[in-house]
Amino acid sequence: MGMSLVSLFFGLFMAAVVVKYGFAIIECRGMGETRSPSVTAVVEGDSEHLFLKQIVVGVVMALAIGMAFRLGELVGLAASLFMTLALPASMILLAVEKSVRRAVNPAALISLMLTIGLPYLLLWFCVQLISSGPVFAMEPLAALLPESWIIPALMAMGLYFSFVTYCMLGYVLFQYQHELGYTYVNDNEALLSDSEFAKNRALAEVSILVHEQQYEQARSLLRTTLDEVRDDLPLHEKYHRLMMLLDDNP
Repeated sequence: MGMSLVSLFFGLFMAAVVVKYGFAIIECRGMGETRSPSVTAVVEGDSEHLFLKQIVVGVVMALAIGMAFRLGELVGLAASLFMTLALPASMILLAVEKSVRRAVNPAALISLMLTIGLPYLLLWFCVQLISSGPVFAMEPLAALLPESWIIPALMAMGLYFSFVTYCMLGYVLFQYQHELGYTYVNDNEALLSDSEFAKNRALAEVSILVHEQQYEQARSLLRTTLDEVRDDLPLHEKYHRLMMLLDDNP
């Protein structure tokens, strides 16, 4: 499209969509979702203006590094290294808390990195490696594709690797949600009635007891639960199979 204003506007619009969608991937994957969110819902429902906030975060980090270099070269290098290392943590914080202040707060970034521990270094390494994917693919693509296809192919690969990175950050958030204090509640579980909750808990506990060959305890628990939930067929079937296992008269 050349270097016209139309191409510039189109590029900014696409960048905004990619960033918004990427943060939505982090949040959805962090909640345990395995399907990607709707692009339309993400674009229309972004009341937090995460694209603009991401720009502000980048500007603040760049200014901080610039000020650090004014204090000395070693200070600047240390600040640059820290910002590079903390970038995945900053993206996670911005996706979850929607706060620029938290996403650039050194204390919050260090706390998140220390909470995850050594696996965070592996996460950072994978992010750097995946982000370099289009760079390493440029030379083979230039040799295989027509010149007019090189830039679109690189853009497509860049989008793919970006979404892989966002998904990986979301999985880390999901894996360490309890340690980080971001515990999500499943709406379906929140709507369970008392009887359904008692039944599901009993079935889970009985399965553990049977696995540990504690059959009498399992029978007693099932009998108590059946007194509360009398007409549940799965509970009766479980109780009957347990009685057959014990060779007892129900």
